[in-house]
Amino acid sequence: MIQLQSWEPLLDGFSDPTICLNGAGQVLYGNEAARTLLGRNASELEGNPLRHLLAESSALPAFEGSGTQVVRESCELTLLRKDGVRVRAECSRLPLSAMPAGGLHCLVLRERPHADGSTREPSGQSARSGHLVPAAGQAGEQKFRRLLQTMPVAALLWSRQGSVLEVNDHFLRLLGYSRDEFLRLPFSWETLTAPGFAAADAAALHEVASNGACTPYEKELLHKDGSRVSVEFSCSLLDPATPDLVLAFATDLSRQRRAECALRKSRERFDIVAQTTRDGVWEQDLVTGEVFRSARWFEIQGYSGPEDGANASFESWLERVHPDYRDYVRTRLQLHLDKGLPLELVYLHLHASGEYRWQRCSGQAIRARSGKPLKMVGAISDIMHQKLVEEEVLREKEMSDSIINSLPGIFYLINEEGEVLRWNGNLETVTGMGRRELNASPERVQI
Repeated sequence: MIQLQSWEPLLDGFSDPTICLNGAGQVLYGNEAARTLLGRNASELEGNPLRHLLAESSALPAFEGSGTQVVRESCELTLLRKDGVRVRAECSRLPLSAMPAGGLHCLVLRERPHADGSTREPSGQSARSGHLVPAAGQAGEQKFRRLLQTMPVAALLWSRQGSVLEVNDHFLRLLGYSRDEFLRLPFSWETLTAPGFAAADAAALHEVASNGACTPYEKELLHKDGSRVSVEFSCSLLDPATPDLVLAFATDLSRQRRAECALRKSRERFDIVAQTTRDGVWEQDLVTGEVFRSARWFEIQGYSGPEDGANASFESWLERVHPDYRDYVRTRLQLHLDKGLPLELVYLHLHASGEYRWQRCSGQAIRARSGKPLKMVGAISDIMHQKLVEEEVLREKEMSDSIINSLPGIFYLINEEGEVLRWNGNLETVTGMGRRELNASPERVQI
């Protein structure tokens, strides 16, 4: 940050009102004479953009460069005091070559009299004096102001020269200003609009001049704290008889942008999970029918992706479930949606190779507050290898049971705790105990 402390005593020694600006037009310091001229203390002056200290009809001074290089020696400004009084002043740049680097400008303000000798204009009730709609009369104008306030969106009335004439409270809240600040500060179309939208505004104004209204378009306004506010903007002539007055509406898109950002980040996290798991992740929007399938989901089906001829729709997936399991899958899914029962499925599914392979599917419905299911998310996994291992273990057990039961005598196997693990049919015949009794009362088996 540029340090000006060493320059402040010098600036305070000037009898003329003097302010110091950075390259962005922000007031860094104002001497005592400047604070007196503008009717503001140091905290109210410093840190504010210079445009907030000017009447709406006054253009910003066009100084460039640093040191003694200037575009023009002086210009005339209409300053706006805190009390709303307008001060006509000549602004000139102080050519101090020793000023700190960084695009600083030191401006001297000298009150300049009008033809009648006066330099100041009283504020009246508002810095925006005169009738908004001259042809409407006082009663019509009051009715218009009430109508503007009752509008459910941010609304403003401005002249095609750029001056903002009236706004409703929705608009003030949108940009963080109070009604008192609106009455005191020189709001203009240019100062309220974020940089980068001049072309879009010009096109909208041209459309208004041609058709009386413009197609809604998106732009950004500047909040009081300097942040940008995304809005959808639409404009129309207030009255064809007064083509200079434009009524505009701004719909706040900030919440929508935050939701879109949150959704994008959520999707990014979802994609990361989908790429790092061995399961095939799926998502189904039950309202729009939109589907998402991860690359692994297609791989489990035997495809490289949707471009490989795979149909990702739920109906296509269900059709490829083995006929013996199709009703079971459909019923369990409906029970989950209707009654919230857990969705854990094991079934045979037709692979792209033409064989049926075992799959496991799990899912969870995302519901509205009313309980209505809005979306389903879940995962599938290929458990073919697990099923083959289970079948091999079962075959080996059946073979060993056959061998044990073919033995001529009594056979049983117990562990260290005395539990009977395996036995043949001869043991059940001799003891008169069935499988359940042997499991429950192993102590009755006498060695």
